[in-house]
Amino acid sequence: MTIQGRAAIFVLGALALSLALNFAWLGFSAAHSFRDRGRPLAAERLVAIGARSLPDDLRKGVADALAPKDGDVRAAMREVRDARRALFESMRADPLDRAAVAGAFATLRSKRDAVSAIGETAILDALEQAPASVRAEIRQPPARGPAAN
Repeated sequence: MTIQGRAAIFVLGALALSLALNFAWLGFSAAHSFRDRGRPLAAERLVAIGARSLPDDLRKGVADALAPKDGDVRAAMREVRDARRALFESMRADPLDRAAVAGAFATLRSKRDAVSAIGETAILDALEQAPASVRAEIRQPPARGPAAN
């Protein structure tokens, strides 16, 4: 039995779509199954956010500087998460306690500053080790949005 005409096109399209979805699912599953679970995820996020405009050599230096501080970074990120939860709890309280919410905002701000300080120290450590030729490759990222004009 052979399929001809529109039915053949429909069947081939369905098969192609099925194959594409299966390969996407397999790729997604493989990526999550084989990733290195020992790497410092919080530190990588910090590097990605704070060092986007740094050249690759400097990014590696920042990651190397953060590696021994992985426990500190994880603890600091946990404190940020806990402070954020406390903030939202204080915002939902009935009756609203303005001073408690303001205090929760201040606590969250100080916890985020602590995480930033860890990242900034790692960047400074990497900059000290980098030659001037590598530091010369640092570029300011282009401005985005309405303020860019």
